Amino acid sequence: MKQLFFYILISLLPAFAYAQYTTGNKPQSAGDRIESTSYNDHKRGAARTLQYRPDGEDFVSVNGKNRYTRALYGSHTAFRLETSDRPIFAVYEKRNSKNIHFHLVLADSSVTPLEETAWCESRYTPGRRSYRLKHPSWGTDAELQISALALPDEDAAIWKITPVNMPVGAVLRPMLSEIRLNRLSRNGDMGADPPGCFDAPEQPQQLQSLGISLFDRQDVYVLVRDYSLVVPSQEEGIALYNKSEQARADLASRIRIITPDPYFNTLGGALAVAADGIWDGEVWLHGAIGWRMPLSGWRAAYALQCLCRQSGDRGAEHDSTPCTGFNSCFGTFRKEVGNTPI
Repeated sequence: MKQLFFYILISLLPAFAYAQYTTGNKPQSAGDRIESTSYNDHKRGAARTLQYRPDGEDFVSVNGKNRYTRALYGSHTAFRLETSDRPIFAVYEKRNSKNIHFHLVLADSSVTPLEETAWCESRYTPGRRSYRLKHPSWGTDAELQISALALPDEDAAIWKITPVNMPVGAVLRPMLSEIRLNRLSRNGDMGADPPGCFDAPEQPQQLQSLGISLFDRQDVYVLVRDYSLVVPSQEEGIALYNKSEQARADLASRIRIITPDPYFNTLGGALAVAADGIWDGEVWLHGAIGWRMPLSGWRAAYALQCLCRQSGDRGAEHDSTPCTGFNSCFGTFRKEVGNTPI
């Protein structure tokens, strides 16, 4: 009898395992849970609204709500500047990520967080995020213009701020602090952590705050370098911003898409910048954020097709010249894999 019961139990184990799998209760390792977790599951099947409109190569939103959803990549490290539909930012480092936000203080001591202005137009021009801000307390003709870039040759980012008809005595207050979540999943990939994980905590323990007086139509520059805020000299700010903008423009111009459909026309520069984001100097990676590792035979071919005409380490300038990026990428893969058939 016991033997019969044992055989019946053994025969039912596959059914139990399948039931556990289909109900989503299958045993998982910590890595499996991280990979399968998404804080956006509740949005599946929901009606969608158009959040961005095309304008040439730009993706434009007005009074948008998304935060930390558009990263800017400069150097070929894991460093990135996370940007939002409003001017609130974060820089990523595995154990030292920072939140960056700005307040505007008027002469009467009133304070406006720049992510809370009454009107905000944001633009993602491939590799650059820019904003136009207006608020009733500033006056009807006042406007603050902000442009953000990642530097191409170091782990740093720069902002150019231009005040237009701002009240006399206005002061810009950039602030940097630790982020709300101590440990990020999948390097801070979207959906793997709760919304707001890159926000500043309510009571930051590592707050750095600066004060910059604004004068009409005079650009000011702010840097995040070594995970600290820096106000460069006017000469250095102009030089760093122009160098970063030139590098961005050169990269984005590698691909142009011109069709009767304005939505398609935004994609050329965006593809070039995205492909460069997964290049680490030797090989194209599986992803720029999550799964930031080389996986032979995965995605690299798409990036190569996009960027094979680039100059320098990423490719060659003319079609007749062998693509050095191709040779470097697959040379690295060949060393890892060896000559053994896969």
